Amino acid sequence: MKNNYKNQNCCHNCKHVFIKSEYDEGDDYYCHEDKSERPPCGSVFMKEAFLWDEKDKRTSKKERMERWDKWEKWKTKREVKSFGICDKWEAK
Repeated sequence: MKNNYKNQNCCHNCKHVFIKSEYDEGDDYYCHEDKSERPPCGSVFMKEAFLWDEKDKRTSKKERMERWDKWEKWKTKREVKSFGICDKWEAK
């Protein structure tokens, strides 16, 4: 390792970022600086899958589509790159 190695200030280490993770996919990064209520993202890994409700009961297709629509609406215009940065960056 180089002696001058450092972790850059970017979205990946900002206190405002929400990182969606999944078992077999890369991570997705979303700016959550406005602290709005975030709907479940549908990630199985994060236990937010649309297929099951909070009581481990299978959801209907209609419920899954409603959850998907809420997630899609929330994430619109929030997706960022892990290596990006803006003027509102703050350390975690």
